[in-house]
Amino acid sequence: MSKSDGTTKITARLVSTLRDKFDKRCRECFIKRDQFLDHVIALETPRLSRDLGDTKLSKKARRFISNSLTCLGTHTVNWKVRKSTASALKEVQRRTNLCRDAFFNRLLLLLLARRGLIEKLGLMTEYFDEDPKGSGPMELIGWTVADPLEALHDAAQESNDLEVDKSLYRMDLSPLDFVLGARPKHITEATLTNYRAKIALACKLDDRDVPGTRAYADAMRAARDLSLDDDLNLVIRPKGEQQS
Repeated sequence: MSKSDGTTKITARLVSTLRDKFDKRCRECFIKRDQFLDHVIALETPRLSRDLGDTKLSKKARRFISNSLTCLGTHTVNWKVRKSTASALKEVQRRTNLCRDAFFNRLLLLLLARRGLIEKLGLMTEYFDEDPKGSGPMELIGWTVADPLEALHDAAQESNDLEVDKSLYRMDLSPLDFVLGARPKHITEATLTNYRAKIALACKLDDRDVPGTRAYADAMRAARDLSLDDDLNLVIRPKGEQQS
């Protein structure tokens, strides 16, 4: 990052465990955190824009995501990035009403992903089964730093898992619900809704999943009607059918 690029600070609310693990990993790998993140965000912003397409979060959905992220336990940090990096991301945020903090946390989660988490999310491909020992350490570091999430993007494209949806930024993070971040002290309908990685790290969220919206109410009504139909089918049998 040269001085001529011009830099600015961006503020992010990070799940505390993700922040701590990412900072520790940067120190262990002798990586300058802010410069590395500037590079990664600049790489991922066009992919984020492509994956989200013309979709736009409603105000209620964005607020719901932000509140859910807070429930997981967050810490505010500042990063120094190039103005061009911040501007490109801001344009995607303007167009899609993206909850930027959810994107940042998803990004760190993916950067920190190990084999067990990759398998859990349905992203395994032959790439992760290859033995990399034939390459020198610096060569491997160079390949990884050049495009850290390339292999995961390829894995998402190759995955037939409907929950992956061919995209890291549309991918359902439900397998990580109640595993990432703080956990509710008391189990209620509200906490089961709010303390979810699927919601807190969402870049795209349909209003059907957002309490308080008309779409959510319609979906709940349809689910109740379906449940009622199932109950009636157990009671009302075709004429002549004997009760067992």
